[in-house]
Order: sequence, then C-alpha cells, then structure tokens
Amino acid sequence: SSSSTTGSRALPVDALSVGPLWHARLLGRIMHDARQYFNFRVVRARSSPDCSDVNADLAPSWSPKNRYIFGYHPHGIMPLVSVWCHWAPEWRELFPGIFPATLIASIVHQVPIMRDVAQWMRCYEVSKSGFRAALARHLSVMLVPGGQLEMIHSSSHSTNTTLNTRHTGFVKLAMQVAAEAGKGQKHFLVPMFSFGEEGVLDNIPTPHSLQRACMRHLRANALFFPYGAFNLPGIPRPTALTLVVGEPILVPPCQAPSKEEVQLMHRHYYTSLKMLFEKYKASSGHPHDHLFYQPPLEPLGLEDWIKTLEDNGPMKVVDQRATDNTASTKNAKVCLFSKELLVAVGSYSCVFFVCAYRGNFPAVWLATMLEYACSVFGQYC
Repeated sequence: SSSSTTGSRALPVDALSVGPLWHARLLGRIMHDARQYFNFRVVRARSSPDCSDVNADLAPSWSPKNRYIFGYHPHGIMPLVSVWCHWAPEWRELFPGIFPATLIASIVHQVPIMRDVAQWMRCYEVSKSGFRAALARHLSVMLVPGGQLEMIHSSSHSTNTTLNTRHTGFVKLAMQVAAEAGKGQKHFLVPMFSFGEEGVLDNIPTPHSLQRACMRHLRANALFFPYGAFNLPGIPRPTALTLVVGEPILVPPCQAPSKEEVQLMHRHYYTSLKMLFEKYKASSGHPHDHLFYQPPLEPLGLEDWIKTLEDNGPMKVVDQRATDNTASTKNAKVCLFSKELLVAVGSYSCVFFVCAYRGNFPAVWLATMLEYACSVFGQYC
C-alpha cells in the first residue's frame, strides 16, 4: 500500500538524548565504528566574505529556526553516508539543532528488514508527500538529487565524477514550501559533496542500456550487484570519506514558479556545488578528481543570481500557513516507531533469517507475512 512507503515510523528529533538508553548506546556504537572504518570527517564551508556586501538578506545563515534542504552528492552505488552522517558527533558540533531526515528510494520502503532499518534511522520516501512530511516534522531534509542514474557512471577506478542534473523537482518544491511558510521563516538549499563516496563500492559491470531500462520501467536498478572490500558482495571498502557542506542558498518563495525561474535556481545550485568541489578537493585528498554534469549546465554565479532576483522582484510570494503541509503530514501518517513494535519486528526478522539459513522456505514465507502484517499495523499506531 502507499502508506507503507512514506517513512511513517520515525524517531524523535533528538533521538540520541531523549530516546531509550539502549537506542542511544546502539547508535553511539554504530557511529563510533563507522567513523573509524571510513576515517569520516565533516567540513563546513566558510562563508564568502563578499556575499553580505551584495545583499544582507541573502547572506548564508545557520540557525535551527530556519529550514534546510541538503543535497547530497554523489549518489555512488549506495549512498549510506547520507543516512547516518547527521548522527555523527562532528555534525552535531558544526550544526547544533539542525538534524535532517533523509529521503531515500521508494523501493527500500518495500523490502522487509531493509525497510524497518531505514525507517528506524528516520528515513522517508523520496516523494512530494515524503518531502513535505519530513520537512514539517524535522524542519530539515537530506536527499540525493542525482538519483539512481548516477550509479551507472560510478567507479572506484576513475577520477571523473558525473552527476545527473536532469532532476529539478526538488528546487521547485523548495520554492513552493518556502512560499507556504509563515513570515520570518527562511528556507535554504545546501549543496554537499562526499569525497571518496565512489570508492566505497562498485557494481558488477552490466550494459548501461539495460540498467537504464530497469530504472525506467521498474523504477529501480534490478542489475544491482555491489561489491567492495576483497571483492566481497556488499562489503564497503575502508575508504576515507570527507563530507563538505556548502554555504546555504536562500530559496526565493514562489507559490507557482515558472520553468525559467526553477532553472535559474537549479543552475545557481549546481554552480555553487561545482565551486565547492574545486575549492575542497585538494584538502580532501582528491586533487586530481574532476566533476562533470550530464546534461551540462550554464554556470550562474552568486552575483548573477542576486542580480536576477533583484531584477525580477518577488516571485509571486504567497503568505499562507502551511495547511497543505499539515494535510500531507496526515496523509503520510507520521508516527513514532514504538518500542513494542520494534521488538516484534526484530523477533520476526530473526525467525526469517534462521529459517532461510536452514532452508525452510514455507516458514520463511510465513515469517515474512507476519513481519509485513506487523509493519502495516505500525502505520496506524
């Protein structure tokens, strides 16, 4: 059902401090091991010294009162870092009070076990309803604009990174929710780049045309056979990862943005990402890497972007409370993942793996049905 793909089972905003003790300890252990394994670090880009001289209202701003839409690049084979990076202590030190919810592929919310782990980590479906629900509840969201298409060009043996720039929906939606918000609440797009992401995993070579056909017709890459350390399936390599978070870009509120207005914002976003990449690639250990856009985009720098805003004036700003946000949140049925439900799902998951290991496939089917029924019940808790 559609309700099973909206990331409805979510944790409290500050789960590390207000959640159960066992949960805090488990996440703390996961973060400690992941940071050591990947030698993970977070870098916050320094603000441009001249941006406030052009227009003080458009200057970068970090505040828990604002709303942020983080764009994670590149997708790589499996962008797991986008799921747990904001749980790391480095993130909480650099961005206090800003704790985004991650939007991931809809197919993940359909797979038993994987779905439960993802939603336990507070992941939502990458859709309009999931975007609005996550933003309304957690004030900030993180998504991967390039999508699964970037998997095709991802390779640990290449110094060239190709990003898919076809998707503009996240820009349009950001402009719309900015117009629906109340006065004084600003929305920002934030480009991010994870250096080393494409070295974590590789996919077994298959024809690109077949992969595109799978994504087009199945909405997922069925030819997905990742391998990593020692060529073992699904085991990530201990690659050093540096996540660079760019400067926030103020989103102009516009209830009904035109295609041209969306493209201008889209071009400025990817221009900022390109500048971020070139500025930090050497200090992140990738001085010889190159970034390409497919399809290519004409650059739109900060001064040209601000001049465009000043020339065009307000973009059909509408001052209305986010009634649509409330409605979409109700449709998404956002609720907490109860401790009892987690124990039940975990029990059925254990039965699933034990039966699968012993080859008892009727029991596997029964355990799967019980786990799915328990998950559906959780949607209406």
